[in-house]
Amino acid sequence: MSIKTLKKRIALVAVSTLTAGVLSAVATAPAANATATLATSNLASAVTTIGSEASVGLITSSGTGTTGTAVLISTGTLVVKGAAVSSKYKAMSVTGGTISAATMDTTATGYTINASMTYVYAGTANKALSAAFRPASGVSSMTIQIFDNDAASTTSGTLVGQYVVTIATTSASGAYSPTYSGVNTVVNDASDATNVDGIDEADSTSIASGGVGLINYTLKDAYGVELPATGAIVISASAGGLVAFNGTVGTETALASIPNITAVTNDASGTISVAQPDATKPLTTTVTISYNGVVVGSKTLTFAGHVAKVVVDSNLVSQAGGSRTDQFRVKYYDAAGTRLYPSDDTFMTTLVSGTSNAFITGASVATTGVAATQAAAKGTVACAGTAATGAGSGSANLQLQYVTSTGAKVLSNVWKHTCAGDAVTYKASFDKATYTPGSIATLTVTGLDALGNPTHAASNNIAGSGNPITCVGCPNANTAVTAPTDADVAGGRDSGNPAGSVTYKYVVGTTLGDFVAVVEAEEVSADALGLASKQTVSYSVKESTSTVTNAEVLKSIVALIASINKQIQALQKLILKR
Repeated sequence: MSIKTLKKRIALVAVSTLTAGVLSAVATAPAANATATLATSNLASAVTTIGSEASVGLITSSGTGTTGTAVLISTGTLVVKGAAVSSKYKAMSVTGGTISAATMDTTATGYTINASMTYVYAGTANKALSAAFRPASGVSSMTIQIFDNDAASTTSGTLVGQYVVTIATTSASGAYSPTYSGVNTVVNDASDATNVDGIDEADSTSIASGGVGLINYTLKDAYGVELPATGAIVISASAGGLVAFNGTVGTETALASIPNITAVTNDASGTISVAQPDATKPLTTTVTISYNGVVVGSKTLTFAGHVAKVVVDSNLVSQAGGSRTDQFRVKYYDAAGTRLYPSDDTFMTTLVSGTSNAFITGASVATTGVAATQAAAKGTVACAGTAATGAGSGSANLQLQYVTSTGAKVLSNVWKHTCAGDAVTYKASFDKATYTPGSIATLTVTGLDALGNPTHAASNNIAGSGNPITCVGCPNANTAVTAPTDADVAGGRDSGNPAGSVTYKYVVGTTLGDFVAVVEAEEVSADALGLASKQTVSYSVKESTSTVTNAEVLKSIVALIASINKQIQALQKLILKR
């Protein structure tokens, strides 16, 4: 067994000052009554030896004063030293074990151990008493108590310290326990942020192309103690993933030094660095950790590849006569369909030559996407024409290209983008001519520029501050599902409305009849061209055709009686003929 392992496993008990130590006096006791301290098991400098007896086998310890606890292997020895107390004699007792040795202020005299080896007391006041305790055969626990006495021969006194020691079986000690072991992935922000083609999410299992994934692990026994360096630990990655191991937890292995799909070690804790063999290709790999042939943990990591797909989403009409921001959205994906957020998309994404024209003279990505909010990159278009009239505006079939770090060009979909003028007139319509009570009526208002094209989606166009669209006589307008506001825009990106249009929904009332609604867009009416006017829209509210009125029932009865009479008359004529 190595020196490193021995340091981890040997139990240690240190000489304490009045108030220092891992296990100290009862908090309510005076400082003068401070008592023995059990050292943690990995402090080699704190080993205390009494003759041939030394602390060994202490697995864990916690608590202070009369509430101390510890775990000791069944073959172990626990050395405890009590602090000297003014005008007091020290004593120690054990239940479930024996006192194998003692000393008083580093001398082998001045103390007495009783015949059953379960009690020791000092023969002189003001002296520090130490004792070595061993568990009895077959016990599951032993209890050590420390007293301050008024006399040398007193076998009881003031209890100032108590440790309940659990005795560990040798089969559980040093054997793998999943309860206290752990395998965890680690966020590696530094690695993700350096690669322009990759992702940059706070996700420990999603790694940028060319990045390094990190997995920390610690293997412990049932007492929370790291396993000895005697087991074979094999680390392997599936699908061609590469792994490397470092015995210091938290230490990453450089990408250039991760050449293998397996790593072998006997260290029960450390950090696994994981990489993909080809940064341009996406990879999903499962890293498996085995201890002495038994799988003790696995983690699946996904590495992004380079950009392989560019998707442009545009459902807006842009305002003519200038450069307009956030007119289309761009999303990037690798070959596996993983969403990417390249940091260089603002200058490596350009308009494909020849797709611009006299109406749209340019397009670019002005704002990069944001992984944390899954926001797409935002595009800018340069529109020709005149905003006030729409003259000289039109559309173009645009396409973008993204160039990867290896020089590969990835083309986007082709999309038709339109530039139009301000709304100078509008039209209104309902989605139905007739509604039943309680149904939903949808009003659509479409703004048109001077050339009759659907207007653009800029603010203060079809509606403006203090000038929302109004509808007098709309179906039950006081119960609107979606009511007009002065912030409405025509064909908003997330509204689901057609180009140049806004929609409003109303719950139809119970009053039956034929109605006329008057719709007005004051913002458009105030346009300098003065082309807009109020729009009238007709609609009806009727009962469902499946509902039968009393009048209709009576009419049906009369018709039925008439039919029966005719049949009787016909039958009479037939009988008379015979």
